[in-house]
Formats: sequence, C-alpha cells, structure tokens
Amino acid sequence: MLKTLQSLQGIIIKPEIFRLELKKELAECGIALVFVPHLKGSFLQGATFMDGNKIVVGLTARGKDADKFWFSLFHELAQIILGHVNQLNGTTEDDEKEAYFLFLKNKNSSRNSRR
Repeated sequence: MLKTLQSLQGIIIKPEIFRLELKKELAECGIALVFVPHLKGSFLQGATFMDGNKIVVGLTARGKDADKFWFSLFHELAQIILGHVNQLNGTTEDDEKEAYFLFLKNKNSSRNSRR
C-alpha cells in the first residue's frame, strides 16, 4: 500500500477521471473509497471503518481544498496501515498523532528521494 500512496501523490488529472482512478487504485488494495456530503456543523473530513470484510474510507467535501483532501486521505490510509481500524474503543488521541506523523514521514521521505 505504501507504493500506492506514493504513486497517488503524483496524479493530476481532470476531477471526474481522477476520482475513478483513485477509487480503482484503492480498490486494488482492498479499500472502498466513498465521497459523502459534509455533515453540517461537524468538523469531520474523513473516517475509516470496516464493512464486513472490506475497509471503507469515507471523505467529505468539507472545505473543498486540495490540501485538506490529500491530508484527510493520507491520514485515513495511515490509520489503516497502522492497524487502527475497527478497534473496540475506536481510535485514541495517540493513534491520531501516530497517523499524522506517518503522513508527514511519508511526505518528507518522498521529497528527499526526488532530490
């Protein structure tokens, strides 16, 4: 999945093509990607959960900024990589921090490998 994450960072296509390509790439990793409307009054930008045997990543259109979208996507994927999905008591603050730092680590290592 880490290779898929790195390849996704370089995708720049028309939005309608991009969404399909992104869904396809994640489906190949066993992840269903869904886009849901923003829940008015909430700060939710993304969530990850199990639906039977499938992992589902849901992203909202909150803010509609590219940087928020990519951060939310990679944050949710980090939660999957770190095994935080479907925990009995949900994710902890430490889990959230760990996912945040995994995202930053991948972002920085990608930049360094391009030099």
